[in-house]
Amino acid sequence: MNQKGVIDSVTRIGVRYINYFSFNVFEVSNFAINLLETSLTKGNVLLRIEFPDDNLVTVLQIMNGGKLQVGTEEKKGSILDLDTFIVEPSLGENKSIDFRHLIDLAHQELKRRFFSGLKDEYINSLNPQYE
Repeated sequence: MNQKGVIDSVTRIGVRYINYFSFNVFEVSNFAINLLETSLTKGNVLLRIEFPDDNLVTVLQIMNGGKLQVGTEEKKGSILDLDTFIVEPSLGENKSIDFRHLIDLAHQELKRRFFSGLKDEYINSLNPQYE
């Protein structure tokens, strides 16, 4: 931000959701990790993948056997962490960025990655209601 209080550069705009599952998320996901013909998703697993897509990048991290601290309670389960962002969005000629538009783009891509990573049967079992 410059002396006039105007933003003169932006390095990153994004949306991140960290989802907790009380069970092994690999059982309801479209992800499989195998060595030869043996599944490696039964124990503790940490998987990180980057999906570049034009000017958006989504970082997916799946952790099975993770621990989540909620107040004084410690919960064990799986974490599905999705972070979708735009790196160095360009400022327009008038030095402005349509933040809402860029956040909406990132949010739409994040939702697409989230839902494509889960089996349809699991999603349908949650009885989703779409607007």
